[in-house]
Amino acid sequence: MPAGRLVYRVDDGILVLTAVGSPSSAGRRATFEKLRADPHVPDGAPLLLDTRRLTAVMTGLDGERRLSDLLAGLGPKMGARCAVLASGANPAAIHFFQAAGGAYGVRVELFDNETAARLWLTASIRE
Repeated sequence: MPAGRLVYRVDDGILVLTAVGSPSSAGRRATFEKLRADPHVPDGAPLLLDTRRLTAVMTGLDGERRLSDLLAGLGPKMGARCAVLASGANPAAIHFFQAAGGAYGVRVELFDNETAARLWLTASIRE
C-alpha cells in the first residue's frame, strides 16, 4: 500500500491541507517546506485540514505529535483557526487535536461538512 500524501492549496484565502492514505513524516515535512516557501500562501491563513481520506490509525499521542509537527511545519503561514474535516476514523487523535489546539493558540473545530467548515473559517477572516 502506498504511504500516502499531503497536498495543499489556497482557496479564497483559506489554506487547505488534504491528507490521503498515510503520509510519512518525511513527506509531511517536504510539503510543509514547500508550503512555507510558496508566496501564494498568505501568512496567518485559516487552515482547513481535510483528514477524511486519511487511513493511518492514530492514538491521542499520535495526534499530539501531528499537531506539534503541523504548527512547527507551517510556521507563520498558520492562522489562529483550524477546521478539521474528519470521518470519525481516529477519534482519540482528533479529540486530542481539538482539545490541545488552545494550548498552542489555535482554535480547532471539528466538522463533517466542508461547507460549514468554510463558513466558520471565512467568518474568522472577516473578524
